[in-house]
Amino acid sequence: MTAPPQPYDDREATFEAFGHHVNAGKVAMYRQLGLDAVIGARSGSTFDDAWADQSFINCHCNGGVFNLGHRHPRIVAALRNALDSLDIGNHHLVSGWRANLAERRAIIREVLDWLDRYLGPVTTSAAGAKTD
Repeated sequence: MTAPPQPYDDREATFEAFGHHVNAGKVAMYRQLGLDAVIGARSGSTFDDAWADQSFINCHCNGGVFNLGHRHPRIVAALRNALDSLDIGNHHLVSGWRANLAERRAIIREVLDWLDRYLGPVTTSAAGAKTD
């Protein structure tokens, strides 16, 4: 994998910036656990440390990685294809693409609401219940 350029000079500067601007508690916990990996290049189910010659299998419970992997070629291709003809747009003017995205999000919300109302949350007791 080709490592993307890093915005900070080294591991410590990266941890300091992450702690200051994103989540100080997470940095403190990682340091307490001795975990000092900084995610660098990623592909499929693995990622490389940005500052060391180490590769890891990403076992983090993240639906996008479990279902598609990091940088799935079809997703990357679809995004690149869209960027060849579309941009981020303008929030003042009417846009068919923006309306289409909002419509799709509304449909997804409706489906998720329906599933939650009619199926309810899956629990271990419900999953193990016998049906006659």
